[in-house]
Amino acid sequence: MTVGVAAKPFRTFGWHTYTWTTYYPPVDTAAGGIWNTFSSTVDTQPDALSASGKVNYNGTVSVRWGTRPGCYSGQSLPIPVSAGVTFNYRLTQLKRHTTYYINAEANVSKPAAAGGLSQSAMAQYGEVSSATS
Repeated sequence: MTVGVAAKPFRTFGWHTYTWTTYYPPVDTAAGGIWNTFSSTVDTQPDALSASGKVNYNGTVSVRWGTRPGCYSGQSLPIPVSAGVTFNYRLTQLKRHTTYYINAEANVSKPAAAGGLSQSAMAQYGEVSSATS
């Protein structure tokens, strides 16, 4: 029986550490921006909150919520929205007597400044908070 030499690798790679970051779209509440309004209110049900808002362009909105600022444990599916029309979203099955931090992200089709084709744009409204009863 003959024992051969192990094959040598063609290429060898070393370890490299990358700095990972989480990307969040910019906050846009300026007049003429993507967002018009966004707010949250206490719901009639003690373990629920209501969120509503308006955007200035057609597209979708995702609502996010969590119990710590900037840390969202829940997210809605994209909600279709029309320019200038109020959208509503109800957050249910929440913990009672708890403050929730709520944010919304719009993904819209925004007309180009100099005319021409529309461009995709994404922006957060900015965090608001409400407490369940």
